[in-house]
Amino acid sequence: MKTIRNTTNPLPAGEAGVGLASAGLLERLRVLHLRLLVALAEERGIHRVARRLGMTQPAASKLLREIERAFGTPLFERNRRGVAPNSAGAAVVERARLMLGVLDGTQETLNAIAAGTAGTVRVGVLAVAAPVLLPRALDVLARRDGPHGAGLRVRLEEGSPESLLGSLRRGNLDCVVGRMVEDESSADLSIEYLYREPIVLVAGPDHPLARRRKLGWPDTVGYPWILPPPGAPLRRALLDWFTRRNLPFPSCELESVSILANVTVARQSDTLVMLPGGVAEHYESLGLIRILALEFESTRVSVATRKGEACGPALSLLLDAIRVASTGMKGYSRRAD
Repeated sequence: MKTIRNTTNPLPAGEAGVGLASAGLLERLRVLHLRLLVALAEERGIHRVARRLGMTQPAASKLLREIERAFGTPLFERNRRGVAPNSAGAAVVERARLMLGVLDGTQETLNAIAAGTAGTVRVGVLAVAAPVLLPRALDVLARRDGPHGAGLRVRLEEGSPESLLGSLRRGNLDCVVGRMVEDESSADLSIEYLYREPIVLVAGPDHPLARRRKLGWPDTVGYPWILPPPGAPLRRALLDWFTRRNLPFPSCELESVSILANVTVARQSDTLVMLPGGVAEHYESLGLIRILALEFESTRVSVATRKGEACGPALSLLLDAIRVASTGMKGYSRRAD
């Protein structure tokens, strides 16, 4: 397959003079070129890409030649498993994913306008915001007067911070709501702080500690815990919390970030688990768990969008509703850390 070249080889004759800023060629790139780039990075074989896109292998090879001429550099190289993007290819594929995500979102917005609705907004939601904040924001939207309040469609996706923020960067989500760390890795995102959420320890309604009026952290170490996976911010915070109090770290029976699973296990056993305060209050009101009277840290709840991009009408409506809903959350504060 001549179109897949080693990055150490020069471009074929006639292509060497094409620079990375060849705007004339770049303007000729079409959506199909972008889809081929993403498919090739995922499928790692031109024949599999051709099948996926419903075209012949020579047609797929021609598209790839056009892409590499446009960018003035090879983008893929061979390996034992087929082909893989080189460093330049990986950068181009990342941008291709973002552009395709934005285009897909734009198409949904146009369809919504044609149907006379506000459109669809794609939201990634982390566990700290899923059971309470987002339902309150949807209630704000439902109560809002005007032609667009009830016409907005919200598509929710749950997951880990890594997966959701990755989808946001690729343009597959419009925003992510939950606990996010602001550091060098989030420099490409706009993160708006909403409120502080207390983290509380909970047990099943019949747990021995649920009947005690006076509790200390040493009372908890004799029971099994549900913990987040190693490396999770809450697990690191717990390790530091117990270390500073010269207490042994709790034994872990289950590693999980699923709130529903954690509540179910805690309800049916003597297992303890940490939950966001608003989430814990919700499940305590249903009689499924009891919040234990122990002080712990709080976490910042924020909403992240792509930096430098203007918010469309649908996203603006949802962000406004999230801000309104966040002001009613217990423990809400604009005070910085």
